[in-house]
This record gives sequence, C-alpha cells and structure tokens, in this order.
Amino acid sequence: MNHIYRFFLLTGLALFAGGTMALVGPDPVEAQTTAPPKPKTQTKMPPAAAMNTMGIAGQLVGVLPSTLVVARDSLAGKSPFTDRASSNHWVDSLLGESMMMRAPEVNWKLPAQMRSIARRAPGIAADPDYLGQAALRDPQIVKVPDPMISNLRTLMGIAGGRFVFVPASFSFQHDSTGAVEARGNFVGIDTRAGDVIFRSYIIASGATPAAAVDSMLAILFPTISIEP
Repeated sequence: MNHIYRFFLLTGLALFAGGTMALVGPDPVEAQTTAPPKPKTQTKMPPAAAMNTMGIAGQLVGVLPSTLVVARDSLAGKSPFTDRASSNHWVDSLLGESMMMRAPEVNWKLPAQMRSIARRAPGIAADPDYLGQAALRDPQIVKVPDPMISNLRTLMGIAGGRFVFVPASFSFQHDSTGAVEARGNFVGIDTRAGDVIFRSYIIASGATPAAAVDSMLAILFPTISIEP
C-alpha cells in the first residue's frame, strides 16, 4: 500500500511542477524558422568619367594590352570579333589612335611598346599580355594585388614611368534600337603606391562597333579646345 501511495504522490507532484518547468527537446516549428536570406546587393559600377590628362601631361604612362573583349548576340564571331587575338588587337588599335589624337600631351607607351620594353629584360619583366589585368574591372579593387602590382612596378621601372592605364574590359551588343552598344571599363594605376587612382565605366552607342568605340573614347578623352 505504501508503494501505491508513494507512486500517486510523485505523479501528482510531477504534474503540478509541469506547469512551470521548461520544455525539454527540440523547439516548436515556429521557433525554428530562420530569417529569409538578405538580397544580394548588385555591384555599383563607377560613373562615366573623363580622364584628367592635364594632370599627367609630359609624363610617361604605360598602356596595357586589352585581354577581355566580349561580343554578344549576332556580333559574336563576325569581324572584328572573329577570335580573341583579333578582337584584342582591334580594340588596342582604336584606343591607341584615340589617345595619340585626343591626348598628345601625355607620353603614352602603347601595348606594342610595352611588349618591347618587357622583352628588353627577359626573366625580369613579365609579359604585359599576361598580368591578369582583366581582374581590375572589379570596382571593389582599390589596391592592386600581388603579383600583378609587383610585375607592373618592375615593368614601369624599366620603362621609366610611374602610371599605367588599363583597358580592363570591353563588351559589345545590340541595344533595343538596333545600334551597337559598347561598354568599356578603364582603370588608372599608380604603380609605386599600388593604388587604383582612376576608374571609368562608359556605355556608348554607334552604328558600327568602331563608331561605338569612337563615341566611348570621346567621353574618356574629350578634346581640349584652344578657343576662348
């Protein structure tokens, strides 16, 4: 009898205490729901800025070769985008002509000259076509990483200058009106400090790829009027 009495007494105490005791075990489903993931913020591209060439007038500025030229829709595979090498060479040619015509006050060392400078120091200077410069299209890069900056510093030390201009990327496609839309990502670097000192992301259109590039470079290198 004592055993039965003790059993009911303990059961009653347990039921009474259950109203105040914390639940043991997994949380209810409502408590296990997690907050929805935060939406990814889209990277904001830099504005379409003109380069202040008067600030580097008379200075030697290296121009790296283009390594990333993308053609989309019906432009892909057609001249001048038949292959990677011809696309890069075509863009570099238009860019070099525009620099020499629109900003002759700067002592530009164009891609062919940069290759020649690198060949003067085999084993010391890296090939300017393979420095990884297309990575600089990322607007979040404010310090040029190694080994790129070390290679650029060495190359410009041989060239006798400090600053480098990088055409980081180009893309071409038709816009909604049927015109060719060109997008260019341009970067300026101080190789001694390792800093990105200039960025410009330009979108321009034209009847042909060449006309679109010309419109883009007119924004990047506006001509200086000598008239009052």
